[in-house]
Amino acid sequence: VKFLGEIGTQDGWNIDDNNDVIRGSIVTHNNKIVWPPAIPVTVPIPKPKEIQKPKQEIVINPFQQQARNMLKTSAAFGGLLWLGYISPSPAFAQMITTFGLAGIVGYNVVWGVTPALHSPLMSVTNAVSGITAVGGILLMGGGYVPTTTAQGLGALALLVSSVNIGGGFYVTHRMLDMFKRPTDPKDHAYLYAIPAAGFIGLYSMAKNYGIGDVTQMAYLAGSLGCIGGIAGLAQQSTARVGNAMGMTGVSIGLAGALGSVSWSMGVPFQIAALGAAGASTGIYFARKVQVTELPEMVAAFHSLVGLAACTTAFGSHLN
Repeated sequence: VKFLGEIGTQDGWNIDDNNDVIRGSIVTHNNKIVWPPAIPVTVPIPKPKEIQKPKQEIVINPFQQQARNMLKTSAAFGGLLWLGYISPSPAFAQMITTFGLAGIVGYNVVWGVTPALHSPLMSVTNAVSGITAVGGILLMGGGYVPTTTAQGLGALALLVSSVNIGGGFYVTHRMLDMFKRPTDPKDHAYLYAIPAAGFIGLYSMAKNYGIGDVTQMAYLAGSLGCIGGIAGLAQQSTARVGNAMGMTGVSIGLAGALGSVSWSMGVPFQIAALGAAGASTGIYFARKVQVTELPEMVAAFHSLVGLAACTTAFGSHLN
């Protein structure tokens, strides 16, 4: 219809020789054969290619290159020594050490993740960050219900962290389902619940026998499980195992926190009830949300981690 409107209206024909489409569609006009048409006027004449001169490679002096790297290394070591000079307590130096090593490990683990798995990676790291529940647990007390403001803030931190843990790992599971093909074999990642349950059981037995140093090993095992969970998201073939490893690490870390304190009557029930309620709530919302809204759900869960960290900090200050 557009073409017919170009060549004329109800008042008559309107042949425009400068219109490339019309000119190329006409074979005869005014008793003359006008096909094939000439070169369209709008086609640009290609310009001759310019001969590019080869770029001259800049030769870097090996001594200068190593000298620059040496200066950067010296500055890094000097900064660490300066932190040691200004350290107000051994705890500060220990936290700086943990932070530095965690940064190096995290960078190298995340760097190798396949771009297609970035969304599940964010989801599983968000779920792992729910370990902020440990801070809330260590603030709790009072029996079956909190009796102080600090204990109440600790209970709130545990509740919202549990929502993030349960929902975060389930969202990761749903995201990975989108990459699963009908021909893929079963991964049997649920088998990783066996070493987790075995470690927690043996850890509980050791605590009953008064072996206190095993708590640090529980923290180490939980940390390695969380790091392994993030590393598992590097490839699609190991992504589901990574999600299972993340759950294993968080479970062992929480068990280590529970075993590090001698609880008064009723507090374990309070911890179990809040943890179960929070995890169930997170899984419920993670199951109900549409697949297209999973990234937004991850962001919503992650905001709960910030809330848990703030309530734990306030509670620690009040305590």
